[in-house]
Amino acid sequence: MKYVILRDKPVDLAAGLGVSFPSGDPDNFQGTGTYQVQPALVVSKVIAERFEPLLNLGVNINADDVSRSSFRWAVGGTGLVYGPITAAAVFLGNNEFSAQTDPISAPFFFQINRNDYYNFSFGLRCLFAETGVISANVIVPLNRDGLRADYIPTIQAEYAFNGPWNK
Repeated sequence: MKYVILRDKPVDLAAGLGVSFPSGDPDNFQGTGTYQVQPALVVSKVIAERFEPLLNLGVNINADDVSRSSFRWAVGGTGLVYGPITAAAVFLGNNEFSAQTDPISAPFFFQINRNDYYNFSFGLRCLFAETGVISANVIVPLNRDGLRADYIPTIQAEYAFNGPWNK
């Protein structure tokens, strides 16, 4: 969930909170097997109605083992292309607080001491129905920590509902 704290005074500021529950089988690389809480802050500013730089800062808190938590960040921006279409380019990072203490089980012949992920995401967004967004992006790893694909295509749809609290 996300709540807008400031709107254009002098920047836009929002706070967010995500919660993850254990799911899947972590021994088969399906989920982490842990509860996680993800508070975040989002800062942006629309400039000349065409460009919006952004900064996102957050923490991914591992509720089962706080030492396995990580700091997440994003810096980049979006720019108006034409009409309701914008382009986005964002650098993303995830920095673990400490080294991994649990060994990785077979069949792997290596161990991961700590993962710091750095990615670049770029793509297009299209606004619809005033508060809806459809986006298509590609995430490209900038380093080789962890086991990751060479690129990750994403498609997203979101819609913000207006309630009686927005009047």
